[in-house]
Amino acid sequence: MKLKLTRDSVAAGDDADAPHFFDVVVSDDSTTEEIIEFVCEGSYLPKVVGSATWSFSSHKPLAVFAQKWGRPRMLSFIDCPVSDLATDGSGIRFHVNYHAQIEPEVVFEVLRRTKPNAI
Repeated sequence: MKLKLTRDSVAAGDDADAPHFFDVVVSDDSTTEEIIEFVCEGSYLPKVVGSATWSFSSHKPLAVFAQKWGRPRMLSFIDCPVSDLATDGSGIRFHVNYHAQIEPEVVFEVLRRTKPNAI
Protein backbone atom coordinates (compact mmCIF):
# COMPACT_ATOMS: atom_id res chain seq x y z
CA MET A 1 0.00 0.00 0.00
CA LYS A 2 1.10 3.56 -0.59
CA LEU A 3 1.70 6.03 2.25
CA LYS A 4 1.53 9.75 1.64
CA LEU A 5 3.42 11.53 4.41
CA THR A 6 3.74 15.18 5.33
CA ARG A 7 5.62 16.63 8.29
CA ASP A 8 6.18 19.91 10.06
CA SER A 9 9.44 21.81 9.61
CA VAL A 10 12.02 21.77 12.39
CA ALA A 11 13.74 25.10 11.64
CA ALA A 12 13.54 28.08 9.30
CA GLY A 13 16.04 26.48 6.90
CA ASP A 14 13.85 23.39 6.77
CA ASP A 15 10.87 25.42 5.49
CA ALA A 16 12.13 25.57 1.88
CA ASP A 17 10.28 22.42 0.84
CA ALA A 18 7.56 22.28 3.55
CA PRO A 19 5.25 20.42 4.08
CA HIS A 20 7.84 17.78 3.21
CA PHE A 21 5.81 15.41 1.04
CA PHE A 22 7.07 11.84 0.97
CA ASP A 23 5.47 8.79 -0.61
CA VAL A 24 6.53 5.28 0.31
CA VAL A 25 5.15 1.80 -0.31
CA VAL A 26 4.73 -0.68 2.55
CA SER A 27 3.39 -4.21 2.72
CA ASP A 28 -0.39 -4.46 2.31
CA ASP A 29 -0.63 -6.46 5.53
CA SER A 30 1.17 -3.84 7.65
CA THR A 31 -0.53 -2.68 10.83
CA THR A 32 -0.81 0.98 11.77
CA GLU A 33 1.83 0.49 14.46
CA GLU A 34 4.21 -1.20 12.00
CA ILE A 35 3.77 1.68 9.54
CA ILE A 36 4.60 4.27 12.21
CA GLU A 37 7.62 2.26 13.37
CA PHE A 38 8.80 2.01 9.75
CA VAL A 39 8.66 5.80 9.33
CA CYS A 40 10.51 6.37 12.62
CA GLU A 41 13.29 3.96 11.66
CA GLY A 42 13.88 5.60 8.27
CA SER A 43 15.43 8.91 7.30
CA TYR A 44 12.20 10.89 6.83
CA LEU A 45 12.29 12.52 10.27
CA PRO A 46 15.28 14.83 10.61
CA LYS A 47 17.62 14.37 13.55
CA VAL A 48 17.45 17.35 15.87
CA VAL A 49 20.06 18.44 18.40
CA GLY A 50 18.54 17.68 21.78
CA SER A 51 15.47 15.49 21.91
CA ALA A 52 12.82 16.10 19.27
CA THR A 53 9.25 14.99 19.93
CA TRP A 54 6.88 14.04 17.10
CA SER A 55 3.27 12.89 16.90
CA PHE A 56 1.59 10.95 14.10
CA SER A 57 -1.97 11.58 13.00
CA SER A 58 -4.37 10.31 10.36
CA HIS A 59 -7.91 11.52 11.12
CA LYS A 60 -6.85 11.44 14.79
CA PRO A 61 -3.66 11.37 16.88
CA LEU A 62 -2.15 7.88 16.78
CA ALA A 63 1.32 7.85 18.33
CA VAL A 64 4.13 9.89 19.85
CA PHE A 65 7.79 9.41 18.99
CA ALA A 66 10.77 10.97 20.74
CA GLN A 67 14.37 10.66 19.62
CA LYS A 68 15.33 9.68 23.15
CA TRP A 69 12.75 6.86 23.26
CA GLY A 70 14.01 5.10 20.16
CA ARG A 71 10.56 3.78 19.19
CA PRO A 72 7.04 5.24 18.99
CA ARG A 73 4.35 4.80 21.62
CA MET A 74 0.80 4.30 20.46
CA LEU A 75 -1.81 6.53 22.11
CA SER A 76 -4.30 3.69 22.46
CA PHE A 77 -3.90 0.10 23.51
CA ILE A 78 -6.53 -0.76 20.93
CA ASP A 79 -4.99 -1.02 17.47
CA CYS A 80 -6.31 1.44 14.93
CA PRO A 81 -6.97 -0.63 11.80
CA VAL A 82 -5.40 0.64 8.60
CA SER A 83 -8.93 0.81 7.14
CA ASP A 84 -9.72 3.61 9.64
CA LEU A 85 -6.87 5.85 8.45
CA ALA A 86 -7.30 8.89 6.22
CA THR A 87 -7.06 8.27 2.48
CA ASP A 88 -7.21 10.46 -0.58
CA GLY A 89 -7.81 7.82 -3.24
CA SER A 90 -4.12 7.36 -3.97
CA GLY A 91 -2.82 6.31 -0.57
CA ILE A 92 -3.05 6.51 3.17
CA ARG A 93 -2.31 9.96 4.55
CA PHE A 94 -0.23 10.59 7.66
CA HIS A 95 0.91 13.91 9.06
CA VAL A 96 3.83 14.08 11.47
CA ASN A 97 3.67 17.03 13.88
CA TYR A 98 6.86 18.45 15.36
CA HIS A 99 6.59 19.39 19.03
CA ALA A 100 10.13 20.79 19.28
CA GLN A 101 11.79 19.70 22.49
CA ILE A 102 8.67 19.52 24.62
CA GLU A 103 8.96 16.63 27.03
CA PRO A 104 7.49 13.63 25.14
CA GLU A 105 5.59 12.38 28.21
CA VAL A 106 3.71 15.70 28.28
CA VAL A 107 2.82 15.49 24.57
CA PHE A 108 1.77 11.86 25.02
CA GLU A 109 -0.54 12.65 27.95
CA VAL A 110 -2.13 15.69 26.29
CA LEU A 111 -2.86 13.79 23.07
CA ARG A 112 -4.03 10.67 24.91
CA ARG A 113 -6.64 12.74 26.76
CA THR A 114 -7.81 14.75 23.72
CA LYS A 115 -11.05 13.76 22.06
CA PRO A 116 -10.35 12.98 18.38
CA ASN A 117 -13.06 15.32 17.05
CA ALA A 118 -11.63 18.24 19.07
CA ILE A 119 -8.46 18.39 16.95
